[in-house]
Amino acid sequence: MTTTIDDVIERLDGIVDWARGERSRLGYFAAMYAEVTKEIKRAITAGEFQNSERMELLDVVFATRYVDAFDAFRSGAQTTAA
Repeated sequence: MTTTIDDVIERLDGIVDWARGERSRLGYFAAMYAEVTKEIKRAITAGEFQNSERMELLDVVFATRYVDAFDAFRSGAQTTAA
């Protein structure tokens, strides 16, 4: 379950590793978003956001939607149109 920014980074890195192994373009977004998330984590740690908890929650919620869609697509389940 993805509940923290560290969980997000671990899951995105796992998608990137899978995509590299499969030589799949499906990992491009995950690679970019992993770097964004690592920068968000750095900024949270440095106290650069007015509300660090809210920023982490935003990152986790957004990433969870992506990861859920990625998993659904890979398993052949229906995904949202977005």
